Amino acid sequence: LDVFIGAAAVADYRPTAPSPRKIKKTAERIELALERTTDILARVAARADRPFTVGFAAETEDVERYARGKLETKRLDLIAANAVAEHDLARRVRRRRQRARGVVGRRS
Repeated sequence: LDVFIGAAAVADYRPTAPSPRKIKKTAERIELALERTTDILARVAARADRPFTVGFAAETEDVERYARGKLETKRLDLIAANAVAEHDLARRVRRRRQRARGVVGRRS
């Protein structure tokens, strides 16, 4: 059984016009235009010879709803949902709960 685990998104967006050099701190404010990147997890799950595909969802709200949506829209076999709470920056504490959500068998 082949398994693909999409442990983390490389990046959901990238700059439309990357700077060839460091952007110096000369202005009070800058604006960056971003474009979506290819969803590697969705592409793997859409293959005809797809492996058992596992994804992760890190959410700050409606964790179960967003995780179930990702499970369905990306046609995953299993998803682990992370409820990411607000950070306590002074102590660098992150509170998380993780729940696995899955389906039995492959989607057709």
